[in-house]
Amino acid sequence: MKKVLLSVIGVAVAGALIAPTFIGQNAEREVKAIADAIDANPAYTVEIASYERSWFSSRGVLTVSMELPMPQPDGSTEVMTLDSGEMLLELQHGPVLTQFDGGLGLLSWQLTANDDNKRTSLNWSEDQALYQLTGSMGLTGNATYDDQIADVNYRSADGDFIVEMSGYRGNGTFGNDAFSYSGSHKTLVMGEASDPATITGIDLQTSANGSLIDALNGELLESEIVLSVANATQSGEEVLSGFAMTAGSELAETGDTLSVNVNTAVEAAQLPSGTASNLVMNVSFSRIDKEFTQAYQQLVNSTYGQPQEVMQQQLTALFEQYQQQVLAAKPEFSITELSGDLPKGSFSGQANVTFADIATIPANPTTDFWLQHILAEGAIEAAKPLVKDALRLQLQTVLAQQMPNQDVNSEQFQAMIEQQVEQVIAVYLQQGFIVENEQQYQSAVELKQGSLMLNGKQLPLM
Repeated sequence: MKKVLLSVIGVAVAGALIAPTFIGQNAEREVKAIADAIDANPAYTVEIASYERSWFSSRGVLTVSMELPMPQPDGSTEVMTLDSGEMLLELQHGPVLTQFDGGLGLLSWQLTANDDNKRTSLNWSEDQALYQLTGSMGLTGNATYDDQIADVNYRSADGDFIVEMSGYRGNGTFGNDAFSYSGSHKTLVMGEASDPATITGIDLQTSANGSLIDALNGELLESEIVLSVANATQSGEEVLSGFAMTAGSELAETGDTLSVNVNTAVEAAQLPSGTASNLVMNVSFSRIDKEFTQAYQQLVNSTYGQPQEVMQQQLTALFEQYQQQVLAAKPEFSITELSGDLPKGSFSGQANVTFADIATIPANPTTDFWLQHILAEGAIEAAKPLVKDALRLQLQTVLAQQMPNQDVNSEQFQAMIEQQVEQVIAVYLQQGFIVENEQQYQSAVELKQGSLMLNGKQLPLM
């Protein structure tokens, strides 16, 4: 029995001594695979300056940079480059972990960005890393990690633009078939130094079915992203509160189409005319051809940073190539809810666009061909004072441009605007563009088999 026990102990010790080298080899492959996947994105460049692997640990130095195209007033594009500076990656190989996030597991690690060269443009505490990520991978291959960004300040060379970040913390998980991340930001201040905007309570949550490397390689995954902002202020006034956006994607059971939903809500937003509240816009894209979507992503990557007209030309060619396949999937676009409360009243609406069955698309489809195959419907209703206020603003803008010497605030000008508003509303009602009840103006439109119906009346299309 003693010999058996000693043998078991010996095997366990040998395994603990031998395993780290295999774990280290696999970790190096994974690190380089992740770096290559990020580097394949045209906006990013990842460089591994060095990577040293020993029996029980590994150590690497890398940099990440991002290029952002910035459109200029003359129509040209300049590229702004942001880089991380040197980042230190330290890993301990399992199965016995004593560093960073200890315990039993395959790996623990710490990624630290704290390049003092960045202090020429950024200010942060001397006793804290600019960015740090710490995590570990269990024996089953599932990993957890935490990250944080130091309180950091930036001021442009001329002193006119500032960015101040404070209190960012995040955590995440990843494995072979799923990953998730959540992060929160206490305060973000940015804008002109004399009057910056302050955004507080930023929260981000994301999750996906699939591996992290699949996502980095551009694979289409079922996923969900939730972004919320508690409030935003400028010039001492609250301009936004209770912003929330949820975006989700779902693959069909057949795996050949993708559906996307984007739901946005705002509790309150400050407008020139007053406070808008309970703003909602829910949008869905259903049955998008997966192969076309992947080709579109590749096109975006290949044309990144190029003039807009180049991308537009290639996008047109791409759609011509895939249009039969895309339309065969019966794609559908819907605004399932568009609503809100404005100072002059409430509004709500919805819309839906899809296509009838198309056996074959002709070589040069005409406008009439598309009108015969588009199926669309929509409806909107709004409080009468709200419609009149919107029309009043539009007419005032147009007439002010046509009559530059006129005092737009004069009683005479305002009386003319009011008269025009009533006349336009009367014409819209007479021609059937809108209908009314006691409280609202309404309008409903339907396009089917080349026939346009507006509020129940057929209208010519051509």
